[in-house]
Amino acid sequence: MNKDKYPNLLCFLEDKMKDIQDNVALGMNTKYGWKEITFNGVSLLCKNFAAYLINKGLNRGDRVSVISESRTEWASVLFGSVIAGVTVVPIDIKLTIHEMRSILSNCEPRVLVVSNKFIETAKILKGEISSIDEIIVIDEALEDKEFKSLYDLPSAKKEQKWRHAGLNRTALIIYTSGTTGNPKGVEITYKNMLSQVAGLSECFPLKKQDRVLSILPMNHLYELSVGFLTFLNLGVTIYYPQSLKPEHIFKVLKEKKISFMVVVPAFLKLIRSEIESDLAKRSDLYKFFFNVRYEIAKYIPSYHLRRFLFRNITRKLGGKFKGCISGGAPLDLNVAKFINRIGIRVFQGYGLSEAAPVVSMSRPSANKMGYAGKAIRGVSMRIDPESGELMVKGDNVMKGYYKQPELTKEVLTEDGW
Repeated sequence: MNKDKYPNLLCFLEDKMKDIQDNVALGMNTKYGWKEITFNGVSLLCKNFAAYLINKGLNRGDRVSVISESRTEWASVLFGSVIAGVTVVPIDIKLTIHEMRSILSNCEPRVLVVSNKFIETAKILKGEISSIDEIIVIDEALEDKEFKSLYDLPSAKKEQKWRHAGLNRTALIIYTSGTTGNPKGVEITYKNMLSQVAGLSECFPLKKQDRVLSILPMNHLYELSVGFLTFLNLGVTIYYPQSLKPEHIFKVLKEKKISFMVVVPAFLKLIRSEIESDLAKRSDLYKFFFNVRYEIAKYIPSYHLRRFLFRNITRKLGGKFKGCISGGAPLDLNVAKFINRIGIRVFQGYGLSEAAPVVSMSRPSANKMGYAGKAIRGVSMRIDPESGELMVKGDNVMKGYYKQPELTKEVLTEDGW
């Protein structure tokens, strides 16, 4: 995935479609059952969305904001925006309407894409943000059909011309704070995205038959770069739960035989708590043999054998769950050691939004509990001798802060650190 082979993200997407177009790319558990979409299905929806934006008159660099929980259609909106040459601005659904208004006033989107849950919020925002021309519903529209749905858009014509955006163009604007009235938007380029996918794809031993469960919000670069773009690049299937309630998450783990996840430390703590809660209900003899196995596992290097040793536990997680990446917050070392001991690999990384976001990541060949791994390919690190701060350089480093050149100069050196 070098710049010579892929001069822009569109070429990369077209190349990846050749051998996996009929594979299931994304799936979501809804109240009506499982909804799955192939890579080819994602492509068709994204082309319809892109053609609609182009024919509507959106220009290169115009913004499309998204207010939606993570779901299968997110991919079509993101990739559709890519081939339409517009910039995507994901909005945190947990923000207040005041905070959303502050961000949207700053980025001035032409189109607001929302799920049904946020239609009323979108109506208020459209009335207050003059730049917003239209609201599009990301999932199936409600019966009143007040707004177009992604599924209602006309099919893209074969002769439709797509926009090949250069690598230095802004693909995403990720806002790291919208609470002060002066939000800070991190500009992420296509080059940043490709460098993350290239570096991270080398870190994980995943194959096309693997299934990944996504529980993190798509407005976070951590989920976008790792749990979405990198895993799609590897050709695995990504599933989304009906909600973030533990019973819904564990249901997907079992039903879809999930093998890998991107998580925050709280989720790993939840798994340990569930195991300990079940163990507390067991007989003294059962607890004794569990403790014996737990001590023996310390001397077993094979994760496969560890999972077999604790198969009564791992079966409750679907029987295929073999590893996860923990990020977004510090991980309790005792929790990590416990999960690792029962045969589930825990990888850790370090990053920040300005680095798109991953700087370092542990991997099977170098995975030590309590450490955030080595720099991913293409990333350089050094310590500032004056401040003692970590400095980062590479194709993953942001373009700058949107509309804030002075603030950008404060954090980026002239030679790219």
